[in-house]
Amino acid sequence: MGTTRWLVEDPTAQIQRLAERAQCPLLYTQLDFSLSRHPALRAYEQGFVKEGVGAGGCAIAAHLLAGWSNSEMVNIIDRLGDRYHASGGSLIAN
Repeated sequence: MGTTRWLVEDPTAQIQRLAERAQCPLLYTQLDFSLSRHPALRAYEQGFVKEGVGAGGCAIAAHLLAGWSNSEMVNIIDRLGDRYHASGGSLIAN
């Protein structure tokens, strides 16, 4: 099971208990948005966002397959956020 530290550190999520019941290993990323340029991403670090859309699995894969560090991932995610804002709210090219 792959997730983020936000879920692992959330006492209400009980993700470790779920992994034990499913009898599967629990891997989680140390992804940290505290230095992101985007307030919406920094909200993860303040506990306002519950992750559950695959960010953990994607971050784990990026680290294992491409060797990306946290700072590289945050830089790429920030650039996507910049692109989103510059396009008026769409990541799809017109």
